[in-house]
Amino acid sequence: MRTEIIRSSHTVRFTALLLAALLLLTGAGGFCTARAEDDSDYVEDGLFCYEIAQGEATLTECDAAAEGEITIPSSVSGCPVTGVGEEAFSSCSKLTGVTIPAGVTSIGAQAFYGCTGLTAFTVAADSAAFAADENGVLYTKDKTALLQYPAGHPRTAFTVPSGVTAVGAYAFAHARKLQRVTLAAGVTQLDDYAFYYCAALTAMTFPDSVTEIGLGAFEFCTKLSSLHVGSGVQTIGDSAFRACKKLTEITVDANNGSFTAEDNVLYNKAKTALVKYPAGAERTSFTVPAGVTHIGADAFAFAESLQSVTLPEGLTECGESAFYYCTRLAAINLPNSVTAIGGDAFRECRALHNVILPDHLTSIGYYAFYGCASLEQILLPDSLTHLGYQAFYGCASLAFAHVPATIDYMDGDVFGACPHLAYLCAATGDCYAKTYAAENGVPFHVCGGRHPLLAPHHPDSLTDVHAEYEPGAFNETVLLLAEWISFEEVAFDSPDYETGLACNPRETLRGACRIRLVDEGGRDVPLNAGHKVTLFLPVPENGNVKKSRVCQIAGDAGKQMDSYRLRPKAGSADRVCAASEDERYFIVEVERSGVFILVEETIDPTVVIHNFVEYRKEGYKTTLHFSAETTLPPDGSAVHWFLNEADSGTGESFTVRRAKASYTVQAKLIDEDGTTVLAESEVEHVTIQTGFWARLLAFLRMLVFMLPNITQ
Repeated sequence: MRTEIIRSSHTVRFTALLLAALLLLTGAGGFCTARAEDDSDYVEDGLFCYEIAQGEATLTECDAAAEGEITIPSSVSGCPVTGVGEEAFSSCSKLTGVTIPAGVTSIGAQAFYGCTGLTAFTVAADSAAFAADENGVLYTKDKTALLQYPAGHPRTAFTVPSGVTAVGAYAFAHARKLQRVTLAAGVTQLDDYAFYYCAALTAMTFPDSVTEIGLGAFEFCTKLSSLHVGSGVQTIGDSAFRACKKLTEITVDANNGSFTAEDNVLYNKAKTALVKYPAGAERTSFTVPAGVTHIGADAFAFAESLQSVTLPEGLTECGESAFYYCTRLAAINLPNSVTAIGGDAFRECRALHNVILPDHLTSIGYYAFYGCASLEQILLPDSLTHLGYQAFYGCASLAFAHVPATIDYMDGDVFGACPHLAYLCAATGDCYAKTYAAENGVPFHVCGGRHPLLAPHHPDSLTDVHAEYEPGAFNETVLLLAEWISFEEVAFDSPDYETGLACNPRETLRGACRIRLVDEGGRDVPLNAGHKVTLFLPVPENGNVKKSRVCQIAGDAGKQMDSYRLRPKAGSADRVCAASEDERYFIVEVERSGVFILVEETIDPTVVIHNFVEYRKEGYKTTLHFSAETTLPPDGSAVHWFLNEADSGTGESFTVRRAKASYTVQAKLIDEDGTTVLAESEVEHVTIQTGFWARLLAFLRMLVFMLPNITQ
């Protein structure tokens, strides 16, 4: 009987909560979403939304349309305002000033994150919890913790005053004008993301008093060129210096007991872990010293000059994003001691064409080789037991993959967006790889061990090309030309016929080539329908080839028959002419005799928003994710995201959290100096639904998460 009474009591509480929310949701012009605990009330008053509990109010949201200078009210509905909630002002990019009354005693995490126009805080003189100085910077009352620097202030230099011991999480985030910050002696702690996206910051010295540098503390400080680690630093969080693309100089005080630096590379004191390689270094090769067993998260990320890295025997793990966006890294040989490759470890290593995996590898993390557009084949070892989500997604040149029988599950996108994947191979047909191949329309073959049926070639010239041809079987020859060359006629062996590639550069600006089979008498023989030859022709470094005229297919007599644009598009059953996803290669596939012609013109860089929709609607407080795809981006260029026409971030992805207003979003490819727009995407318009039903839906979603607590 008692159980029934308890259920009835909770039903009454749930019904009352629902009715109260419905009453609030019917208010005209409302923008607040109920998101609090039991026995709380919700009040929307002017620009703000509050949660009221036990006679005190917490400001939980500010209308994203708020602009200029605002004052947080000291009371609402007869209750004192005592707190500012997490992310309460996170969408208010047009605010220039905030005044905090004396009654506010708590401010939640990231309360003012994203207030990129904010130039000053003002705090009531009789506040017992907070204070602001003459620079408009927000502190705790005793000024031992710097909580928030006004990100929109135009000053270029700032000195953290003496007495401050901690710089709070996101305290200087998006302070894009600051070029120099001086930390006073006595500062001991830099919290997570303390200087996130301080895009103009050029140098940083940590006094000996600093003991802790938090997670992502200087992430996306893209102009930071030098840093000095003082004697007191004991911990450095993961990704602390991620995307510091100009970083060339790293030094460590000789008396530091936790870290050391050699040749501007940061290690732990014992030199068993490589913490950070300077991404802006111009050297093209690097040898990781013997004794290093761990490469840290983001250690080599954005080191775009590196073409080769030698790893020592004894290395056991490559951390998350270890080599992320090393766009010139061409090959990697992981020693047999490596057992795990972290998520994103080699993501967007676009020149990476050769990867040798160790025999004892057990785990490949999510997105590990995502976007490695030059990778042509991968031989996964039999020791592997875990293959992460989208591990090889977007490997546009991947033609062959050996998957061991030890893998008992692969997400459908593990090899997603690999348009030239010819087949998967495993040592037995009784394995998940065969199931995956069938479900995703990829041919499957049984092969012995880790030896491929197909090995793409890297000829220095066409005279080095050789391949085998087996009549009546599926055959494919993949030619990847290492450089833009003048072609000559080349033959390669087959049991019955000689197959050849004939090219005469005099016929066009760049050359006309014909793939053929000839019998012993030298007579042309049509290519067997089961044999396909694929040519990967690299785009010249000067980019002198135009999208619309890259590939023209001609018949045997030389008469032009078809023309295709530089996009993946199938032609007739006899021939296909396309381009790799990153437009580094022209791709020609011929299944019978044919001639292709390349015409010299110009390719310009492009940027597009992935899965672009010009107009779309999203629910209230939805988190919006955007990603960009670029083609032929010049060295040093970066994707900038413009939110409502304001430059709001860089990188290949962009997130708007807890969206409460409508937005226009555009990606622009901007040069290294940040002055010239090289390409821009179409503008995406996102309308955030704030009406009654949208807010009701948001509330009901919240209830789904609350129900387990309500019914306990």
